[in-house]
Amino acid sequence: MPFSHVPKNPGDLIKSQDWNEALDAVVALFAKFNGGAGHQHSGSGEDAPPIGTSGIADNAVSTAKIQNAAVTAAKLAAGVIPQIGIAVTGGLSHGQNIPVPAGFAVNECVFFATLNSVPQDEFVKITWDNTGKISIWKQVPFLNQPGVAGSSLASGIAFGKKGGW
Repeated sequence: MPFSHVPKNPGDLIKSQDWNEALDAVVALFAKFNGGAGHQHSGSGEDAPPIGTSGIADNAVSTAKIQNAAVTAAKLAAGVIPQIGIAVTGGLSHGQNIPVPAGFAVNECVFFATLNSVPQDEFVKITWDNTGKISIWKQVPFLNQPGVAGSSLASGIAFGKKGGW
């Protein structure tokens, strides 16, 4: 309720209505200093006008006071949070590829692989290329020749980063 001052002259009686309106105005003023309930800078009624960008000092708001999910990617400085993706898979056999994370190109990824099942008494070697293609080789005893390790399986992981590594 807006308060409008009506000047009184010395010697005028103070009516209860005048006194109550003055106290109501003081209570309303103090309520606006309550950060949780008043003084929202909405610009409506007797509330303060919105604060413009130039009215907020640098570092005036701490990170802890910024509401979760209140900041969009458009407000972040370039490179603050690089776009990164990870794809993990198992059960890969010779000649298969480690999958690329969704939304990434092969040239934006680095690949790693490890054997997770090898038949008994086989000497097996695993390699992968820069496209994520797995090669699993067994060393044929006494011939010193490589052969495809048909029943060996591998797990692979691809790390993607927008723009590449």
